[in-house]
Amino acid sequence: MHVLRPLLIGIFAVSVCAAQSVNISGRVTDTRGTPLPGAMVKLVNAGLTATTGVDGDFTLTSTDVHGQNNQSPAHRLSAAIYNGILHANLQEESDVEMTTFTLQGKVIATLRRTLGAGTNSWALPRMGAGVYLYKVKFGGSEFMIKSPFVDGISHGTATSVQGSSSKALTKRTKSTAGFNDAVLVTKDGFLKYLVRVTTADTNGIEIQMPVGTGLMLFGLQRQIVMKDIPAGTFTMGSDSSVDYGAQPPHQVTLSAFAMQETEVTQEQYLAVTGTNPSNFNTGTDSSLRPVETVGWFDAAKYCNALSLVSGLTAVYDTSAWTADFSKTGYRLPTEAQWEYACRAGSITEYWWGPDTNGMGTRTWSAYNSGGTTQPVATTLANAYGLYDMTGNVWEWCNDWYGTYTAGAATDPTGPSTDTYRVLRGGSCFYFSDDFRSAFRYYGNPDYRYYGFGFRVVLPK
Repeated sequence: MHVLRPLLIGIFAVSVCAAQSVNISGRVTDTRGTPLPGAMVKLVNAGLTATTGVDGDFTLTSTDVHGQNNQSPAHRLSAAIYNGILHANLQEESDVEMTTFTLQGKVIATLRRTLGAGTNSWALPRMGAGVYLYKVKFGGSEFMIKSPFVDGISHGTATSVQGSSSKALTKRTKSTAGFNDAVLVTKDGFLKYLVRVTTADTNGIEIQMPVGTGLMLFGLQRQIVMKDIPAGTFTMGSDSSVDYGAQPPHQVTLSAFAMQETEVTQEQYLAVTGTNPSNFNTGTDSSLRPVETVGWFDAAKYCNALSLVSGLTAVYDTSAWTADFSKTGYRLPTEAQWEYACRAGSITEYWWGPDTNGMGTRTWSAYNSGGTTQPVATTLANAYGLYDMTGNVWEWCNDWYGTYTAGAATDPTGPSTDTYRVLRGGSCFYFSDDFRSAFRYYGNPDYRYYGFGFRVVLPK
């Protein structure tokens, strides 16, 4: 059997072609190889579902499932691989598929993404040392690139030319044509696991699920990990004039939810959207820095995209830009959720205490950042296990910015409309007052600034 690792997946278009039968089977275990009975397995686009048995086995079968065939007009494309990145240049926007093979013709992974006109960068999955073939398909054409991997990163430099695949791969290519779907596996207490399948007859899949909350995507140095935040009541806001706009303090009761343990990183944003708008995007550690230069609209679109590949329902209506809290998908935290999670049970001015003592080990600020963002989770976490709740980048919240009221509230979602969206937490360019737990800021939702980022939440 072959182990299919978590998938690095962008947003892919779906179009329907002729019906075809499906027979996909495999086994689900934890990372120690212990079977996981009762896991839910779903073929995302086809809608087929199954539950693993006592031995962790599952079978997805149907004689009436539609494959997908995303053919687009042929556009000229040139590409090269170096430093672990596929650099591709297209004359026009096109759907591009990249399949990684061993030299013996074994498929390692198949990734699809819509690339825009001009220059694009596509991070390759980390793999063991060796030489691999990359088949790049677009607009009905395809070509091969050969590249060596050292220390898990491709160091090859090979310029592509249009052409057909080698004879050794022809049979495999024909057997997978016209089918593209993803298997999503979920079980309480384990990370959701998403893997692409490109043939309707796939047997012997072995899926190993780590413990945790969130979604695993292929090739990331840091996965999207969600932390459980317990239900509770706290005093939101402040009566200090330093905390502008945070008056009056008032009681808020929140239901339990899950929050991402870090700000969304550049590699996570790239994996889900296919783009990286960040200003601080160079250097060996840039992929682990928070994504920035994103507006509120960009953050909401990311949430919807992440929900789609996770098999959840999208929260945001992108025509009216409203949030439906009855949906199951990812979204931005409400301002109340953000402050509650930041405080993590504290009642002091800062989440770590009443003053700035100890700030340097807990916050990237203008005092210690060197004027640039820093990799996430390189300062101390708060009591809920959340990193960078203050500093590094300001974080967009779901709420419109408005004035507080004195009355107690339960699961508040802020004003129904206004001009600006809430930002919280300060950034690496700011000073101590901005890191107070009650301190508020705001921005136009379409404003992209290299000090603005975000993290996501899920309902419980």
